[in-house]
Amino acid sequence: MDPWGTSDPYVVMQLDGQVVKSKIKWGKREPTWNEDFTFNVKLSPTKNIQVAAWDANVVTPHKRMGNAGISLECLCDGNLHEVLVELEGMGGGGKLELEVETMEIKYRILIV
Repeated sequence: MDPWGTSDPYVVMQLDGQVVKSKIKWGKREPTWNEDFTFNVKLSPTKNIQVAAWDANVVTPHKRMGNAGISLECLCDGNLHEVLVELEGMGGGGKLELEVETMEIKYRILIV
């Protein structure tokens, strides 16, 4: 968090070497992204999507605010799932609300 009580958050998600990154929301404490991301899943859905929230900085290095893993095992039924992800980390953690949907062997994720 910046000295004036805001942060410049963005989210990075990884699965099987695929990495997606949201846009940076400058000067926000409770950002809304409304961005779609798709992962292609090549093997069984017993994997985890790794999620990390970061605080962007212009001059100093970006700081990790929190991270978590999302198990895909319960989410592969073709339905839309709303997932509340509790982030853990030195930066105070926080929560992310995600919508996860399986489409054949792809996962569509919307960060809300």
